[in-house]
Formats: sequence, C-alpha cells, structure tokens
Amino acid sequence: MSIPPDVQQQILSDPRMKAKIQEVGEAALNDPAVQELVIKIAKEKGPEVAKAAAGKVREWAKDPVVQAQACAYAGVAAQYAGRAGLAAAAYIEQGPTSARVLAFAGGVASIVCAGAHLISFADILLAPANYVLALYQTLFSLTTLLFELNPTVVAKVPAFSSYQDVLIEKAKFLSEARGRGLFYFFQGTVWLCFSSVWSLLSLQLFPALTFVCGVFMCLVGLIHVLIHYGKLQTVIEKGRDGYAKISDTP
Repeated sequence: MSIPPDVQQQILSDPRMKAKIQEVGEAALNDPAVQELVIKIAKEKGPEVAKAAAGKVREWAKDPVVQAQACAYAGVAAQYAGRAGLAAAAYIEQGPTSARVLAFAGGVASIVCAGAHLISFADILLAPANYVLALYQTLFSLTTLLFELNPTVVAKVPAFSSYQDVLIEKAKFLSEARGRGLFYFFQGTVWLCFSSVWSLLSLQLFPALTFVCGVFMCLVGLIHVLIHYGKLQTVIEKGRDGYAKISDTP
C-alpha cells in the first residue's frame, strides 16, 4: 500500500514532527528519532498506513523533495531546501510517478495541438479568438510541464524556478494536486471547444487530435483530484473487482 499524498502531508505537518525536526535540524528525516515518530504518527492513522510508513520512511529520508517538505513544515526550509534548490518543491503536492508522466504527456500533446493552430497564420484573421486561445493554451501547457517535472530539474534553470515561485505565490492552487487537476480539466475543456461532431465524423486530422487531447487532459485532471483526496487507489481496486466479477461470470 502506498501512502496517499494528503496522509503524507498530515504526517509531515503534525506538530510533533515540527518540534522534532526543529530539534534535530537539517538531519530531518534521516534522524532515527524522527523516523520513529513518523511510524508512531502513522499508527494513529490506521494499521495499513503504519505498515506502509514503516517501509516508506527510509525512502522519504533519501528523497530531497520530501525532506524539503518536512523542513518547510517545521520552519527550517531556508537552510535545507534553500541549499538544495528545492524551496519551491517543498510546497508542491505531486502525485505518483505514473500520474506525473500522464500529466507531462498531456502537456506535450497540448503544446503540439497549440502549435498546430499557431502556425496557421490565416486564423489570425479568420479565427482570431481561436488563435488567442491557442496562445493561452501554450502558456498553460508549459506551466503543466513545469509543475510535473522533477523539482530538482526545475531548480537548475533559474528562469523556470523563478516563474514557478511566482505561480506558487500568486496561484497557490497549482501547488496542490486538486488545484492542478481542475486546471488540467479546464485545459481539456478548452481543447474540446476547438472540435466539433462534424470534424470528427469527417475525420479531419487536427480537430480529431484536439478532441483526443481534450479528453485526455480531462481524465488527467480527474486523476489528480482523486490523488489529492487519496481516492485513486480505491477507484482502481473497485475497477479491478468489477472486472474480476465480469470475467468470472459464465
């Protein structure tokens, strides 16, 4: 069992964790006493969470992003996260790698769709609204890529890091999986507005790709909302159970 991001956040932001990390300083999750406290707090969340935490605590200690998050909650992020270039990462709730890959792929697909519209210069005169929307979607897509990249990579490019810092401060919803999920869903609905039933039936290439991209981004958005509330695994398990019942039906 993996620990949902919201439960991980609750553990790391627990007042007892804050006090202990302030006591041990930059050692943070590498300190045995802190690791014991993580497991103790996890036990209060239930036996399954406690079991998962026992296996995860050492992974967290080796993960600079989780370390930065723990330090940030404890108020010592300036020393640890600042030196590691991960100050912003401490405030970004990222989902499992698979979800990040899906979102990143959606961002790339969105850039391709936007580029296809932007190179059609005739749209500047014939469909100026669509052209402007494509410009917006390009910016939104780049933002998607930025927030789904490994924070250590973003920190190495000052321009990207500065832009991300501004967004975290001015658009805090992007730092949560739920907020980004709604943002991705919005992007998807915008792409769906570019397509029509007629264009799909006539098998026009770009409208069809735009439609697929829109549906994909909407699904990615829903996945991120489920991740925020820790419901993704529940949905997957129910889907598997339903499939198993159908398969067992003679």
